[in-house]
Amino acid sequence: CASVPTQYATNYMLLNKEEHKNHYIQSSKIYKYIAEQIGNILNKSELIYVKPDAAWYIFVNFENYKDELNAMNIYDGKDLSIFLLNKLHILTVPGESFNTSGLNLRFSFIDFTYNIDQTDDIDISNMLEGMHILVNYLDVLHH
Repeated sequence: CASVPTQYATNYMLLNKEEHKNHYIQSSKIYKYIAEQIGNILNKSELIYVKPDAAWYIFVNFENYKDELNAMNIYDGKDLSIFLLNKLHILTVPGESFNTSGLNLRFSFIDFTYNIDQTDDIDISNMLEGMHILVNYLDVLHH
């Protein structure tokens, strides 16, 4: 049962299809840009991921770091998610929340700002910094 504010927002959206379409197009461009930037960083590691086209998250597999992670008593996405939060201050969702076992995490594209009138001016520096910290940590861990 959707809350009353959600019902009003949905009604507004249905009555203003052109505005909704424009919002969808802008959002897709923003998420695609974020995915490309995050992917550029992840490509510098041995992480495996599915490149999203315009989704608001990226799903990452850490299987290539399994030996190192297992040596630290990290055996699944739940363990890994807790570790990254405590050690590197990176918030993720374990793959188990999506019925996927193993060393899998979902990273959400939520820590960014932009001017709705100038979607070219987007600040994703916190997410990029977090990804650099992760990749650098894994690089040290792996060698």
